Amino acid sequence: MPAEMVPCHTTQVLGDWLQNLAVHVKLHRTEWRVLAVVISSTRPASAARVAKRLTLDYGLVKRSVRELVRWSILERTPAGLRFQPDHTRWGPPRPRSRAG
Repeated sequence: MPAEMVPCHTTQVLGDWLQNLAVHVKLHRTEWRVLAVVISSTRPASAARVAKRLTLDYGLVKRSVRELVRWSILERTPAGLRFQPDHTRWGPPRPRSRAG
């Protein structure tokens, strides 16, 4: 089943998603742990809830979430954090343009 056809609220994690993450994106250990909690959650998670579940400092989790969002692996929604299953959208953040 193509990733774009799997609902974002699904708890099913396709092997292709994990393979693309493991092969194409270099994540730090904390980012992997945060991602695992978000993927395995049955509902969108908050950074505070992730930090509590992992017993990690909230600031550390917040920085990891921010980086995962910048890479479009996670997305912020009004309900909380969600995994972005479309691997074609993942990638390094665009450099900020300098006005000058």
